[in-house]
Amino acid sequence: MPLLPIHLLGSPVLREASAPVAEVNSETIPRDVYEFFREQNQQAFSQFEQQGVTAEQLSNIVDQQTRSSLLRRYVISQEAESLGLGVSDESLKSEFQATPGLQRDGRFDRELAERLISRTGLGPREYAAQHRRDLLQRNFTRFVAAPVRVSDAAVRDEIL
Repeated sequence: MPLLPIHLLGSPVLREASAPVAEVNSETIPRDVYEFFREQNQQAFSQFEQQGVTAEQLSNIVDQQTRSSLLRRYVISQEAESLGLGVSDESLKSEFQATPGLQRDGRFDRELAERLISRTGLGPREYAAQHRRDLLQRNFTRFVAAPVRVSDAAVRDEIL
C-alpha cells in the first residue's frame, strides 16, 4: 500500500493507507474508517444485548448500520462538494483546534489532540478527512435548510 503524507498537526508524517472496504462514486472507504465507525455503532447498539438480541444478530445490525451510515456520509459530502460547498485547509485546522476537548486553559493542546487521534485508531490523515467530511455535512445541512428569500421586486419582475 502507498505511504501517504499527513499534515493535520503540523509537519508531515508518512502512514500506510488501509485497504478499502467500499467505493462511493470512485472514492474509497478505508478499512480503518469502517472499523472506527463500527466501534462507535457497537457501543451505541450494545443496549440491545440486554433485550435478547444474540451476539450474531447484534453484529449483523452493527455491520449494516455502519455500512449504511458510511455510504450516506460519503454521498452527502460528495453532494456538498458538487454544489460548491467546501472546507478549506485553514478552516479545517481552526475548527479542529477550537474543539473544546482539545483545549487546555482555553488554548489548543497538541498533546491532547494527538492522544485523541491515537485513540480513534485512525491516522492523522484519515482523521482529518473525516473531520472535513463532518464540516461538509454541516455546511450541506445549513445550505439545504436555509430559507429561500425572494424580494417583492424579484417577484414583480418575474410576473410582469
